Amino acid sequence: MLRKLSALMLAVITAFAFTGCKASSKDEAVSGTPEEIVTGYYNCLINENYTTAYEKYLSQISKAFETKEQFELRMSQNAFLDEKKLKDVYVNDAELVTGTDDVIYKISGILKYDLNGKEITEDFYEYVITQKKTGFNRILINGALSAKPYEMSGDKKTLHAESVVIYNTVEGKRAEIKMVNNDYAYYSIGKESVPPMLEVVSDGKTYAYKFSSYSVVEPGETAVIVGEYKGLSGDVSKIVLSCIYPVGQDRKPVESDNGSIYSLTLEKKTN
Repeated sequence: MLRKLSALMLAVITAFAFTGCKASSKDEAVSGTPEEIVTGYYNCLINENYTTAYEKYLSQISKAFETKEQFELRMSQNAFLDEKKLKDVYVNDAELVTGTDDVIYKISGILKYDLNGKEITEDFYEYVITQKKTGFNRILINGALSAKPYEMSGDKKTLHAESVVIYNTVEGKRAEIKMVNNDYAYYSIGKESVPPMLEVVSDGKTYAYKFSSYSVVEPGETAVIVGEYKGLSGDVSKIVLSCIYPVGQDRKPVESDNGSIYSLTLEKKTN
C-alpha cells in the first residue's frame, strides 16, 4: 500500500512518471466559466467517471505530470480507501490570481460527503487556468505549473527517500517525497505528541511545514510526504524530514525515543 502524508493525512495510491511523460493530445472541446469547469469536474468524480474528468477537465500542464491511467488509478483508490463518499459540490467564488503570466483563477466552494449515513461538508479550493492555445478553462491540479524531479541515492535497505519532486505552484512551492520502507521494522513519521515537520532550505533560509498528525509506515509500504510553501520562489537545495520514530509491538511510536532526522541534498535533476 502507498500512503500519502499531507495536511489531511489522506491514504492514496499514486505513481507519477516524469521520465518520458508527455501531455495528452486529447483536449475535448468543453467550454465554460471557471466555476462551471470545477463543477463539471467534481460531478465526474462523484459519478466515478474518471476518464471524462481527465480528458475534458484537466489542463495540459496537469496531464504532463500524470497520465490518464495514473489519474484513474489514483482517483479510484482514493474512493476505495476513503471512508467518505463524495455526494455533491457547491462552488462559491472565483478569484483572479494576480502576479502570474497566465490567467489563473482560485475557485472556492463546499464538498458534501456521506460518512456512515451522516452528511458532512468540507471547504475546498481548486485552481483553473485559461489555456493559451485553446482559450478553454481547465483544472490545474494542486496549482502546479512545473516540476523538478530528483532521484535519490543512499541506503535502500531501510526507510529511505526514493525520489523527490519540487513543484512550482501558483502560490509558491510544493515538495513531495516518496519514502519507501524496505526494512522489516515499522516506522512512524511523527507521533501523537510530536507531529512531523518537513523543512526546505532555499537561498540559505529554512521554511517549515508542520503536519497535523502522524503516519505509520509498515514494511513494504511507501509514504508520500507533501509540504506546501506559499510565497517561496527560490530554488530548494535541501529537505529535512524530522520526527521519524521506531514502532513497538503495539504498533505505536516508541515514546522514549527522541526520533531521527532525514536530510536530503537536492543536486541532480532527472531528465
